Amino acid sequence: LGPDGVFVATEVLAKHDENYMPPDAAHAIEQAQKSQKSVVAK
Repeated sequence: LGPDGVFVATEVLAKHDENYMPPDAAHAIEQAQKSQKSVVAK
C-alpha cells in the first residue's frame, strides 16, 4: 500500500489463465449441448 493509499502489485500470481474452465462447468456445458441436440433431433 503506497503512501497515497493505492495498492500496487509488482507481480500477479494466478493459477489459471483467461481460457481456464473448471471441469464441473465444462461437464455441465457438455451435458446441456447433448440435451439440446436430442431435443432438436426429435
